[in-house]
Amino acid sequence: MKTKNTLVAIALFLGFAFSASAQCKEWKWPEDKSTAEEKYVLHNDLIKNNQYAQAIAPHQWLLINAPDLQSAIYINGEKIYSSLADAEKDAVKKSVYVDSLMIIYDLRMQYCGEEGYVSDRKALMAFKYNYKDRTKAEWLLELFEKSFEINGSEMMDVNFKYYMTTIQLNKFYNKTLTEEQILEKYDKIQNALDEKLSNESDPKKAKKIRALKDDVDDILTKTIDLNCDKVKTIMGPKFEANPEDTDTAEKIFAWMLKGKCTDEPLWLESGKAVFKVKPDYGLAKNIALKSKSNDDNESAKYYFQEALKIAQTNEDKGETLINLGHIEREAGRKVDARVLYRQAADLGASDAYTYIGYMYMQSFEICAQKVSKVEDRAVFIAAYKMFQLAGNAKQMAEAKKQFPSVSEIFEETKKEGDPIRVGCWINEAVTLQARD
Repeated sequence: MKTKNTLVAIALFLGFAFSASAQCKEWKWPEDKSTAEEKYVLHNDLIKNNQYAQAIAPHQWLLINAPDLQSAIYINGEKIYSSLADAEKDAVKKSVYVDSLMIIYDLRMQYCGEEGYVSDRKALMAFKYNYKDRTKAEWLLELFEKSFEINGSEMMDVNFKYYMTTIQLNKFYNKTLTEEQILEKYDKIQNALDEKLSNESDPKKAKKIRALKDDVDDILTKTIDLNCDKVKTIMGPKFEANPEDTDTAEKIFAWMLKGKCTDEPLWLESGKAVFKVKPDYGLAKNIALKSKSNDDNESAKYYFQEALKIAQTNEDKGETLINLGHIEREAGRKVDARVLYRQAADLGASDAYTYIGYMYMQSFEICAQKVSKVEDRAVFIAAYKMFQLAGNAKQMAEAKKQFPSVSEIFEETKKEGDPIRVGCWINEAVTLQARD
């Protein structure tokens, strides 16, 4: 226990007052420079030779007599005590080294500042050595919250995961956190990761951040049961009291989506509230699809139109145009639907032609004049053309079954290859073909 007592005495002697502004970048030798140089070289050489226990004494001399010498003495202090802790098998002795390591971080912040990096590093190492100790869970949470308060989205990547794990440990060990508090802390973590992701241009690093976000999600779902009723109970009253509270609306939307609670009216209303202040293609699309499934085509049409304005890729634009075409088709506005489907096809969504083909096939009864079987059945030739443009062989075959027969064409004194016009709302010219 001597090591711990010695460092504690040093810490008390020097005092913990985190007011340092210096960064310890320049060497600041004490009055007894020659001794300080001797102790620095000695402890540095011992560390290089992995003689960590022997390096303690000269290192402690530097802490007492030259605590603001340079950040190197604290970097070396971390090497000494982390290496000793890693190698130590005895739990009590290991604890002594870990406690000493924590004091090294505190002294570094006191004399060198660097609170952002050092508090982050302290939380990381404290977690490494103490996460299995239920008596340390609350203290670990304090360390991560301090690091997060200082660093925000600049906290080191892995600490976001360990921060969320520490929240989980406190829930299981101490039961001091309410589920609402856990959700609030989770939300802060994910918001910081979103900010980090938005500022990351390296695809590989961005992929790692997304993986971290998934890890944090996974930890949360193992910490609390986010069923529909729970989200409604915890978040619903807050949203109803203040529908302009975007933060609350975002939480409701995200967690009800994850909990597959999208049939809840609260989910849809929260999504609409979020969209007002944070227009987003995916959000508009989800709101539109849910509105459509609720038979609220007016709302669906509005949000699909909003999604179309925001869409960045031809694929997204094409998909949205198809959905708008569906609404027009179901409302009986076939010409308008065809215009939208063709616009989608022009953007590369060739399956849009299939929907035009369906409309043509379904128009046989309403468009047939009952005068000429050949002319009435030409609608299926028009449908065939659309399925052909879509590359839909199955529907091409179905449409061809409905072409006029050779005998029907002959009886009307026509022949294959003749131009023929499909009337009604379709109003297209086709080339006459027989089904057999």
